[in-house]
Amino acid sequence: MKLQRIIKTFVAIVLTIGTILASAPAAYAATPVPSTPSSEEERQLAELQQAGEQRYQAIQRMEQYLRVHPDGTFYLTAQRGAHIGVEEALFQELQQGMEAVNDHIRAGDIQATEVQTRTPRSAIVTDETKDAAVQGCVGSNSVTPFWWGIRIFIDSCNADQIAIAIAAGASAAGLCTAAPFPPSQVACAVIAAALIIRGGQFAIAATSGTGVQIDYNFALGITSIQPQ
Repeated sequence: MKLQRIIKTFVAIVLTIGTILASAPAAYAATPVPSTPSSEEERQLAELQQAGEQRYQAIQRMEQYLRVHPDGTFYLTAQRGAHIGVEEALFQELQQGMEAVNDHIRAGDIQATEVQTRTPRSAIVTDETKDAAVQGCVGSNSVTPFWWGIRIFIDSCNADQIAIAIAAGASAAGLCTAAPFPPSQVACAVIAAALIIRGGQFAIAATSGTGVQIDYNFALGITSIQPQ
């Protein structure tokens, strides 16, 4: 499948980024990520985790009302967040993401059978997760498509290196190559550029030591950065 090939390509890119940044010039290595979060970082990390839990609860609730058309596209039987106990801004964000996923399914960029309709609380254990653990890293390196968008998992070692590179002023090209994120129209550089803008938030998530997960909404861009 097209999406599966692209996902494998992205996983390889993430691992390559980690290797490149680990051996990069001293400018990157000169800005270490603190191994012990400060009290302010702990507060911000707690806020990210709280927002992540709120988002997870909203997704779980909305999935109770998620249905599939005969053509494989998705729709919700609930019309508003207030009807199902979900904050309206979150409801609208996830609904817009769903419509964008539907557009990619109709265009043939994503196969409906590859899109997950149930969102787990954390990353699913994969071969990449096991490989990372052997190397002393925590978390997964993978991309998973969901009905609301994609979730990008970056393990703790790569997350630390990326946070260091962003703090040192790396460009989007420095974080990524021209290879595409799924679906194919979305260039890696687009997500990398958005990630640089939210570099502070990424760095805070990286202090968790458990890896980072990024939610990407095809309609709105990066909508969440939090620990795995």
